[in-house]
Amino acid sequence: MKKWLKFSLIAVCVILATVFIAFLFWGMTPVKASEGVKALLESSDVVTVFVSGKGDVIFEPKGVTVLAGVVFYPGGHVEHVAYAPLAYMLAQKGIKVVILKVPLSLAFFRIDGAREYIEKDTNIKWFVAGHSLGGVAACEFARKNTGLVKGLILLASYPARDMSNFDVPVLSLLGSNDGLVSQEKWNEKKNLLPRYTEYFLIQGGNHSQFGEYGLQRHDKLAEISSIKQKQITVNKIYEFVLKNVEPPHVSQ
Repeated sequence: MKKWLKFSLIAVCVILATVFIAFLFWGMTPVKASEGVKALLESSDVVTVFVSGKGDVIFEPKGVTVLAGVVFYPGGHVEHVAYAPLAYMLAQKGIKVVILKVPLSLAFFRIDGAREYIEKDTNIKWFVAGHSLGGVAACEFARKNTGLVKGLILLASYPARDMSNFDVPVLSLLGSNDGLVSQEKWNEKKNLLPRYTEYFLIQGGNHSQFGEYGLQRHDKLAEISSIKQKQITVNKIYEFVLKNVEPPHVSQ
């Protein structure tokens, strides 16, 4: 009996070790950003791009007053720089964007990542945003830190717990061809968000084209181009930010 128990424990340990190693390998080999993204990781005449010591990528508008800041949580198992096109386009509109690099490509391991940027630059009105699983992490940060954020932006995402009493503005976007978050699921989860949440369905958009990393497994083909989906997304975010940022004080 003791020998059987010993072998059973060894077998369980081997299985757990195998699962752990497989998880680490999975987390360290995320879906890679498309090749064309590299060009947007360099500064230009209108956007300054730099990388923090933790690997976060910061896109800062150049030559204009910063309208607001957005800390972005990337989707699960997706290389964070895949969201560079979205961030770059927002920076062109005067919005500073920080794309967090998260451990094992899972934003849950760095939910508090937005705090250091928000607390470091208090002159900027900050929003948090996230795609897919990154949106769930952004929800958790916003829920616990309502006094630090001006709004929450969700791309093909919804909270893991009830936020219906959340008193900060929320914008929720979804592509009509999303193969990972169906419109039925999106509508079903609306009860978890405040009743004044703004919703917008991007006709022809899918799950993957919020980033730039090819077609994600189980996603549906989009009926609009990737750049078109991002343009719509950027415009909606810009309108949302503009509406929820207090107008600058004008001296008399």
